[in-house]
Formats: sequence, structure tokens, C-alpha cells
Amino acid sequence: MPNAPTKIDHLLVTTLGTTWGVVPEVYGIFTDLYGEQKPTGLENISPPGAIWVITTLSAWAQSEANLETWAQLSGIELKTFLSPDEDLASTADVEAMRELIFRVVLLASESANSLSCSLAGGRKTMSADMQEAARTFGCDRLLHVLSNGNFALWPEILRNPTPELFVEPLTKECRRWLLPVVLPGARRLDLLDVRFQANAPIHSSDFPPQSKEAQGIKHRRLIDVIAARQNDVGLMSNFIAAIEQDEQHENWRSLYRLPPSLIQKLRNTQLNETHRTLLQSLPKAELHCHIGGILHIPQQRRVADAIWQTLSPTKQHNALQHIKTLDWHAPEATWRNGLKHGDRAANVAATFQHFDNSTLESILFPESTTRVALKSTHALGFAAYELPGELSGSAVLGHSAAIAPTVSGILENCISDNICYLELRGSPHKYDAGAPIDWLKRLANEFEKQAPESITIRFIWIGDRRKEKHLPHLIQQAARAHIKLPNFLVGLDLAGDEGTNKPEELAPHFLPAFEACLPITIHAGEGESAQNIWQAAYQLHADRIGHGLTLAEHPSLLTRFRDRRICLELCPTSNREVVGFRDPQFPGSSHCADYPLPQLWASGVPLTLCTDNIGISRTTLTGEYITAARMISDLSLWDALAMIKQAYVHAFADAKTRTRLLKKADQSMHTLIHQYYY
Repeated sequence: MPNAPTKIDHLLVTTLGTTWGVVPEVYGIFTDLYGEQKPTGLENISPPGAIWVITTLSAWAQSEANLETWAQLSGIELKTFLSPDEDLASTADVEAMRELIFRVVLLASESANSLSCSLAGGRKTMSADMQEAARTFGCDRLLHVLSNGNFALWPEILRNPTPELFVEPLTKECRRWLLPVVLPGARRLDLLDVRFQANAPIHSSDFPPQSKEAQGIKHRRLIDVIAARQNDVGLMSNFIAAIEQDEQHENWRSLYRLPPSLIQKLRNTQLNETHRTLLQSLPKAELHCHIGGILHIPQQRRVADAIWQTLSPTKQHNALQHIKTLDWHAPEATWRNGLKHGDRAANVAATFQHFDNSTLESILFPESTTRVALKSTHALGFAAYELPGELSGSAVLGHSAAIAPTVSGILENCISDNICYLELRGSPHKYDAGAPIDWLKRLANEFEKQAPESITIRFIWIGDRRKEKHLPHLIQQAARAHIKLPNFLVGLDLAGDEGTNKPEELAPHFLPAFEACLPITIHAGEGESAQNIWQAAYQLHADRIGHGLTLAEHPSLLTRFRDRRICLELCPTSNREVVGFRDPQFPGSSHCADYPLPQLWASGVPLTLCTDNIGISRTTLTGEYITAARMISDLSLWDALAMIKQAYVHAFADAKTRTRLLKKADQSMHTLIHQYYY
């Protein structure tokens, strides 16, 4: 496939009558020709490297020698587009020149990185046509040089210039008769890029500028095609309707107002690492994020330091002595159990006093462990995945000093990745067994104290399916917490090893949650059969499913999820780490299955991407989109934007909050995407 032609960095297009000097006068706007009269705002714009001149054969015959000499002296590439008419003496001549101007400007708009169009030179109709063409196909700026005073009073050197006059700055006497003007340009008309039924986007290859040799060939008139498009009031709406018909998932409403060419670009561009900055800037919502695994090691250290400051010297001494007895590099990570002996929070705090961040990194993320398919390939099984979270979560969150720095770290992550809505999930009964609802109140108050207005935080209570005997009481507590803290505790989650206690066995315990109308998300289908997902949907009445990776194995259930709008919370990095999916960045994953995201998305099932455990998986929500794109190789920017929207649509926040967040994010999406590309 041939390479696309190299674009001209800066191109000037101008019409020309019988006064050849108008071309160097316009070009001089970008040089020192006018001295202090040079218009402002052009300081960082290089002069055009090429000039395209549109004129008649007779006018060019009068100007050719002088312009060619000046261009040679100035190092300018000159190209001409000539109408064969000796003079624009009839309506047909004027129309032919109008068509030529439109075709040249169309070609120029596709040939240059920066385009300047001159309104000086030639008859008034030529200037008017140039202005209309520039505003139709888009240009960066419009230029003009106005005459200041009676031409007869001009200095002789300016009335009859030589090419050499315009190579150096003009004298002050000459400059006072000329007024250079720069006007704002315009963006290409959206209608030009609509592809609908018989309408293809307008491209210069279909409308080549008429050369002298081509005058005998009849072409469609570009000006007629544009007029027809402008008169077709339904063209844009039909274009949008065609896109929507082709989609399984509605995107942000504001994005359908983008230029058609940009919509097509978003749909055809595959997401990759180069889009990280763009993704990071977009307002995002996160629905599946565990508070116990959310902090990175430096943030965990701040929590540990806060706890350490509250300990008496004796407790500090005892904790330090204890952690020194543990074998921190044992393959089976026996230190995990050792931390639980005595005051666990104090032991964790002492660990951070004893080790620096680099050493802790080597302990929590040993080089010998390839984080792929840990559940089935590592001796510790799922515990190997959870290992990096042993110094956070329930180990410290029960300590009163831990809440403030934990909240601070969570908000840092939100701000750095522009997370506007976050649903944390955790187990308050593990942090304060005696009064878990009071613990939730303290956490909610701390978020209210620290969080900026731009960030909304909600909480989901996790029950562990492995501890069935505790579930009835736990779910009753969660139902009461939802009633007492309706704007904070917004959901119930069932997590833990899917191999224990199937959802159907636990269904009777969920009645208090059903009675409290508490939204429910269930960890299901994370490496286990789709039957678990079926039970979660039909017996636990799940509103969302955490992971749901095996859903495609049950086609009728897949259809049911699509029709009932049950959303999947996919976490690409943790899915690779726990279950094992192919990821080109991890050679050890080459034997693993393909990530099922494409099949699930194409089915129309609502889904969004989440982090699961930011600190444990060392990721961000932006990073999860980049990871997913790498794992499946065909995730478009357009689809990624739609997935981001799904998180807002399926949030457990109340309808009023959800609507407010959606509207605000929608406005930002349009602005940020437009700014990124323009």
C-alpha cells in the first residue's frame, strides 16, 4: 500500500488579478515585510513554504515573470491553477472560476497542516468565492492587504515594484500605504464528511482542479454537490440514525454532535498506549474497586505511619521485635499468618518502619511470581493474588487512625485519574465487628470532609460466601446501613471463592436485602461456569455481575442479561492475574484463552471496565482500558467511550445523582474529545 503524500507544513492559497505584487504583499504578513505593522498572533507561525495561485491565463501571462523571479529570490515554491478564460466577461466565466477556486481550496485543505487563504487579488467575485470556499473546507486564517489611500499618491517604487522590493522589509514610507489584516479561519463543514447511502464524504480526488488539458472533460460541479448537501436538511440526522442503528450500545449524546469525520475517526481508531493522556483526562466512573486493595505502597506507608504515631513506646517495641522474627521471603509467605499474631495493625505499622518501599515491593510482588492465572498455577492459589494486599485492608482499617490517610490516598487516586464517581466495596464487619455501621459513618464523614465537590463516593458492603453462617446477620446489617446511610451505603456484594456455597444455597439469606431494596452485585463467572452467573441473576436478583467472564457460554442467559440490562464489571488486569488470559505484554500468558470482551460487547450486554484492586494489580482505570485494548487488539476509541458511559448508567447511586453525573460528564466528553483532535 503506497504511503500517503507528505503534507505541506504551511500553504498559502491566493487569487490573482493583474497586480502581481499582491502575492508577495500577502506572503509578507508572515515575514518582516511590514515591520512593526505586522499583525499580532503570528509570532510562532512560520511563513508558507508554498503558494498556490488561482488566476486566468491572461493575468498569469502579465505576472509570471515577476512572480517567478520573486519566488526564486525568496525560496518559495509556486504553483498555479489557471482558468483558460482571457477575462471573466460572462456569468459562465465567473461560475467556472468559482468552481476552480472551490476545487483548489478543497485540495489545499487536504494537502497542508496549516492553511492560509488570501482575500486579496483578482475581482471582487474571486475574493468572495475564496472566502466562501475557505469557510466551507476549513482554513486556519484569512488574509488581506488593504490599500491605505489613493493609489496615484503611492510612491513610484510601490506602484511599479520590482521582485527585489519584497525580499527585504519595506521602507516606512512604503509601509504606510499598506494595511495587512489577519482574520479568523473556520472549521470544515460537517456536512462534507457525511457518509450515508449514496453520499460519500467529499474528497479532492473526486473533484480535481481543472487543468488546461482537462477543460474538455465534463465533471460533476463541486459547488452543486455542496449546495445539494446544504439543502438536504435530513442528511445529518440520517447519518446519526445510521450510526445508531449499527450500534449495540449508545454512546454519549454530545459525541453525536461531533463532525462526522471525527465520529468516523473515533470508530475506526484502535485504542492504544498513545491515547493514555486522553483517557486520563476523561471523567470516569469506577464500579468495582475494593477498599482493601486500593492503596499503593507509598500510600499504605502513610496509613501505617498514622497508626504508628498512636502506639505507645512499648507497643512499638513489641511490634518491631515480632516482625523481625518473621521469614519475609518464604515461598509460602508464612509471614501473612505471623502478622495476625498479637496486634495486627501495630504489626503492619512496624513492618513499614522496618522496611523501605523497595524491599516491601520485592516481598509483596516477588520476581518469582508471574502474575498470570495464579488461581490455577500458583501453590497458594487465589491467595497469591491477594498477597500484595496483606498490609492494607482489614489488617489496618479497624484502627481509627487509618481512616483519614486511607481516604486521602483514595482521593489522590481519583484526582490523578479523573474518577468522578467511585463505588468502593469492603467488609465493615471485618473492620469493626462490634459496630460496623458506625465504622461506615466514620468513613462517610471523612469522605465528606476531604472529598472535593467533583468526586462522588459510594460504598458497597461485601459478604463472603465462604462464611455462610455469618451471612444472615451481615446482610441484615447491610440492609439497616442502607436505610440509615442511603446516600453512602448503596449496594451489597457477594464475593469469595466461587467454588464454595453456590448462590442458590445462599439465596434465603438475602431476603433482608430484597426487603430493603438494596442493589446487588455478585462476584460470579470469574473462571467458574456460567451456571454460577445464572444463579446470581435468577436466585440472588443481581443488578450487576462482578466479572461474568463465562457468560458467553450460556447464550440464552447472555440474551437475558442484554434484555434486562444487567451490567458486567470486567477487570482485565485482575482477570489475567487470577484466571489467566492472553496478554502480549506477558509472554507467560501465551497459552491462555482470549479475553472474552469482544463477544460480550458485541452481544449487546452492558459492561464497563473496572480496576478490582488498584494497589494489588498496580493499575489505574485508564490503565485497564489500555490493557483491555492490548488483550483484544480491536477496541476502538468509540467503544471505549461507550464503556465509560456504561459505568455511569449502571451506578448504584440514586437516579438524581446518576442523572447529574451523566449530564456533567456528557458535556465534558464533547469538549475534551474536540480539544484533543482540534
